[in-house]
Formats: sequence, C-alpha cells, structure tokens
Amino acid sequence: MNSLGFLIIIAIISLAFIVSVVPDFFPPVENEDTLLQQAENHKNQAQIYEKQARELTKNGQYKEAIKKFALSAEEYHEAAVNYGKMHDFLNAAKFHGRSSLAYEEAHLIQSESHDFFAP
Repeated sequence: MNSLGFLIIIAIISLAFIVSVVPDFFPPVENEDTLLQQAENHKNQAQIYEKQARELTKNGQYKEAIKKFALSAEEYHEAAVNYGKMHDFLNAAKFHGRSSLAYEEAHLIQSESHDFFAP
C-alpha cells in the first residue's frame, strides 16, 4: 500500500471519529426562535424586578427590595441559560454577570440594613 492510500484511510477514519464524537460536545440547538423569545422574556422580567427593587430601596422597604433583587437575579440567570443553549456565549456571560450583580445588590442591602432587621 502506498503512503497516499494510507493517508486517505487515516483521514477517513479520523473524519468518521470526529463526526461521531463532536455532536456529543455540541448538542443540537433547540428551536432558536423559542429560546430567543424565552431569553428576552426573562430579561424583560428581570429588568422589571430590578426597577421595582430600586424603587423599594428608595422608599426604605429593604426586605421587599432584597426579594425583588433575588427574583431579578433568577430571571437574568434563566436568560443566560437560554442564550447558552443557543451557543450565544457573549450574551450568556453578560446575563450571568447581571445575575451576579443583582445578588450582590441584595446582599449589600441586607448587610447595610442588618440593624433594622434585628428583632
């Protein structure tokens, strides 16, 4: 067998291996339109919760504000998960960051107003 034939056989075997293994690393994307719509819905709801939390904080209703920031963080997380399923990792990272910031705001409010929550 000449070396060209050997290389062709190796290439075919390698290609067959790649085709059989790679889909396991990158599962097929669900319906992108549905995922995008769900991600947008979660993002919009998170923004609503975040706005409500800021208003509650201004009004001194800290316990309710903490709950709203936590809800906002959960919604941002869900948006990030949907973007991740679409392999849109830039937006997934962006909304994971927004989720983290919302949790951080809730934590800051709780730690700053700890004296007010004491029984």
